[in-house]
Amino acid sequence: MARLLTRHQMLVATGISGSVFDRMINRGGMALTFGVLRAPVANRYIATDPIFARVVIDLAAASRLPQPVIATLARLNNVIVLETIVRAEKKSEPLVLAFIKGANGVQLFGGTDSGLRRHLWGPPKSGRLQRPERLEQVVSIDLAKLIAAVRQRANAAGFDLGAPLFLMPDDPRYAAIKRELLEIREQETMRLEKACAALRQRVTQDVMIP
Repeated sequence: MARLLTRHQMLVATGISGSVFDRMINRGGMALTFGVLRAPVANRYIATDPIFARVVIDLAAASRLPQPVIATLARLNNVIVLETIVRAEKKSEPLVLAFIKGANGVQLFGGTDSGLRRHLWGPPKSGRLQRPERLEQVVSIDLAKLIAAVRQRANAAGFDLGAPLFLMPDDPRYAAIKRELLEIREQETMRLEKACAALRQRVTQDVMIP
């Protein structure tokens, strides 16, 4: 399972100060792996949490949009972010996370550059992620570089985030967690944080902080 981190390790790996971290949470500008603003138990962050935090920071900076806007999108699409992180550790082709704004709303896309181009300009596809109408803005970040930078900060501080960062798709527990996350996503937004926090606590309850 994912390695557990203390708050200090979370801050070091993310590359921000405690005051910035707290300000992001207070403004609604934080997103963690299980779709929440903060870890439900102190000092129980997991190895993918710094990646989620950096996704919000980097996409907000690149798009010049407020962090709470990007954070909300990441929390509501945490399955997309998590899947892309997992794929990035196995796939040789670089993967991106992209913020897409169209006249009919905003989207978060995870995949290859070619997959992003097909989504935006290729034949229309059926499914949840529809091509946006009247494309207004597309901003992407290189997820492999982001993960490498997070790992480098952790290693420089003397701790390892572990490999892989999360369960791999061939682990039976991964499918079960993904299925439950997808069910949570379909529930009304006001129940999202409570349900995801309960799942997160279950997943990490038997893991010790190194």
